Amino acid sequence: MINDSPHQKEALKKALSGLPAADQTATATFHLAPSASPAETEQLVKNVTTRVSNELGRGPAKVKAFPNISTFVVEADPQLLLRLAEQEEVKGGSVVRKPAQSQPSLIRPIRKYPDNPEGWVRPASDPKKKSSRSSR
Repeated sequence: MINDSPHQKEALKKALSGLPAADQTATATFHLAPSASPAETEQLVKNVTTRVSNELGRGPAKVKAFPNISTFVVEADPQLLLRLAEQEEVKGGSVVRKPAQSQPSLIRPIRKYPDNPEGWVRPASDPKKKSSRSSR
């Protein structure tokens, strides 16, 4: 069940107000009160996003509804997401944090085996190792 708590909605608003400038998009998930049918949920998502878009004069970049669980995801500027969170139909939600754009962690190369290994075991695919099948 959706937690219809004012604390959850306030936490969502606080997280949205802490997002970067309006020239960047952010993503948030919003929860609605459960409705009678998935079709009603889809219509409600459409109505809420259209109403907020008309108020601000710009729309979201992406909207994806999950009608069976009364949830929708919106990618838009933070101001539009904040206005969506303030709507009466929205009962709660969360901000989707994207990982920082950084270099992918690379796997360090394996050290070459020394010529005179003490306690080192060569892998089975090592060409220097004779196969037990070749002696047959």
